[in-house]
Amino acid sequence: MPSPENLSDLRRRLVFLASRRSMLDVEELLRRHLDLEQLDMTECLALEKILQFPDNDILDWLSGVQVPPPEVNRDVLSRLSGRG
Repeated sequence: MPSPENLSDLRRRLVFLASRRSMLDVEELLRRHLDLEQLDMTECLALEKILQFPDNDILDWLSGVQVPPPEVNRDVLSRLSGRG
């Protein structure tokens, strides 16, 4: 995936990726807790990596059923769960 030219472009892409999830539960969590205006470029890039994982994994991480792998930014994941 090409790197974004600016933060605004990346945020638009993240809105698209977050709204096209295969599981409605994950899409709803993202919609409820995702405030892209509060994320800087590094956090947006971390979120983009998270959104590349399957919805089942994301839901398990957000609900605390499984521990995310080390490459997943825990701070951004915490924000998505509503705890950050």
